[in-house]
Amino acid sequence: MRHGGEGGGGEEEGYLGAAWALRRDAHVRVDVFYGLLGPRAKAWVNLVGTLLFLIPFCLFVLSVSWPSVRNSWAVFEVSPDPDSLPRYPIKSDVLVAFVLLGDQGVSVICSWLRHQIKWRNPIGATFERRLGLQRGVAKSSINSILIELIRLKSS
Repeated sequence: MRHGGEGGGGEEEGYLGAAWALRRDAHVRVDVFYGLLGPRAKAWVNLVGTLLFLIPFCLFVLSVSWPSVRNSWAVFEVSPDPDSLPRYPIKSDVLVAFVLLGDQGVSVICSWLRHQIKWRNPIGATFERRLGLQRGVAKSSINSILIELIRLKSS
């Protein structure tokens, strides 16, 4: 990520921006074959990468960082420098950053599921048949399916 220079620090800023970069698709990607793929194949690559690498890595970093952060908070760790700045809030940033990154990974998985339902849409087709709707009405999004569920439940 970014190095803060002579005084150290600054690394957490890069980590905190990782979830934002993933959301905006602005993260670094080795784009050897990815650019040649279609939207469905890209969605599969994103899903597999998230499930095999991103989520396990976030869980690993959280499990390894937790004891250090917990101990730092237990003693209210401060810097040995004459300024004695507190270290425990900065160490907590690592946990916050990887929770946010893991959360964004879950969002990538949900996005993949949403696109799978939109592309195949077996649920929407079932609602169209049951409700006698025109073809394609329930295909537009998951929201329309949820609206139909609420409408069915209230009637």
